[in-house]
Amino acid sequence: MDRTLPVYLVAALSELVDASLATDRFVTAMLAVFAAAALLLAAVGIFGIFSADVVGRRREIGIPMALGSSDGR
Repeated sequence: MDRTLPVYLVAALSELVDASLATDRFVTAMLAVFAAAALLLAAVGIFGIFSADVVGRRREIGIPMALGSSDGR
């Protein structure tokens, strides 16, 4: 090596590794956020479907119970 050459970008190895992984970490964090949002939307959608089904069947379940059926049939 030539001792007369100037040295550029003097940094610790850990700083260089962190800088090189910053983009990957950001992409992973964004993917996790979007996955959590998708999971939340799916859960709300499933809840809505079951809720609408129960509301639609309220009369089917309530009439036999009002007439004395023990198991709702």
